[in-house]
Amino acid sequence: MPTAKQRALANLRFVRETTAKLLKDFPESKATFQGCPTDNHLAWTLGHMAMSNAWFISMITGKKADFPESYEGLFGYKSPPKPDAGLYPPLAELKRREAEQ
Repeated sequence: MPTAKQRALANLRFVRETTAKLLKDFPESKATFQGCPTDNHLAWTLGHMAMSNAWFISMITGKKADFPESYEGLFGYKSPPKPDAGLYPPLAELKRREAEQ
């Protein structure tokens, strides 16, 4: 019987694999689409997930992730998603950073 830690890690792997499959062919041009101004778009969500995951990991391991300074303002606590795609890193970078954490 798997331990709670093993089940949690298996679930995390499943969620990450599923997310990667869902985003595989997602068009860059739609990464900052918002149905309404209060919606979280994909670029913000991926950056926020990467930073949140890194924060949780740092609480457990004490290792701080290395993010560009701009990430705090773009994806940090209480940062609002903005519709201007030019403010955000490319979708490929956000996918990579989210997967690394």
